[in-house]
Amino acid sequence: MTPRSGPEILFMQNLLHYTALDAGLALSPRGVGAFLATILVGRLVGKINNRILITAGFLGLAYASFLFGNINLSITMSSIVWPTVLSGIAISFIFVPLATSSMGTLQQDQIGNASGLFNLMRNLGGSIGIAGLTTLVARGAQSNQATFVSHFSQFSPVYQQKLAAIQNSLAAHEGLWRATHQAPQVLYGILGQQALLVTYAQNFRFFGLLCLATTPLVFFFKKVAKAKRPVAAH
Repeated sequence: MTPRSGPEILFMQNLLHYTALDAGLALSPRGVGAFLATILVGRLVGKINNRILITAGFLGLAYASFLFGNINLSITMSSIVWPTVLSGIAISFIFVPLATSSMGTLQQDQIGNASGLFNLMRNLGGSIGIAGLTTLVARGAQSNQATFVSHFSQFSPVYQQKLAAIQNSLAAHEGLWRATHQAPQVLYGILGQQALLVTYAQNFRFFGLLCLATTPLVFFFKKVAKAKRPVAAH
């Protein structure tokens, strides 16, 4: 999944009701972190084993994902900045040495075609990642909502307490009759919101576990004795 297709922007727009502009501004520190890290990684490539750099990137991305896994509806934009910057740094530690490792064992006349194939597979992987993420969020929200609905029972003290609180709040503005009929709908809307929140948290943690599971595969790369000219990886 590419940096621009993370679930963070979906979470901010769907649950925090950020506009596209506000969501973009909240995620802009990722670009700053990626830019600064690219300068650093460019100096480290050739001095430190690329496999170590990629491993550090995956571990950093996993840690950022687990930080996002603690989200709630009270989270502020400032609380999003640090994991966002960290994920941007981690992305640079992954893709810059990954491109070098992919091209470093090829002949000079093969690099042009290999670079095109590398970027094609990266973009294709990003598209598959977006589709997979959308599916996981939709199905996870349905599953969690079905689980939560089982607690909507007149025999549940918690349900009755929440329902009464909403009715009392609505009655002051809508009247008792309308409040009695609207309260279950309001409570069900809160349930759907919470189900979606839990789904996003689960997906962030799943993505972190996926990064950790991918890390051992890095050591199947051949060691590049001497880094060749850096290859563009957009």
